[in-house]
Amino acid sequence: ARVHHQWMPDKLLVERGISPDTIKLLENMGQQVEIGNRTLGRTQSIMLDDGWLLGATDTRRPGGWVAGY
Repeated sequence: ARVHHQWMPDKLLVERGISPDTIKLLENMGQQVEIGNRTLGRTQSIMLDDGWLLGATDTRRPGGWVAGY
């Protein structure tokens, strides 16, 4: 699960999957924590392995694809 913070608004946005204990610890440190209802970004990766391009996309968000050149 991912965590995102920016200066304005001053709150910590977390994905579902962060443990309740971790959220409580962050709140006890003074963080305003908001649990998001979607994923925070996505990733696509391409690896070159012995002349072969191998690709993968983050399955948590639909519509991603990987292309190599």
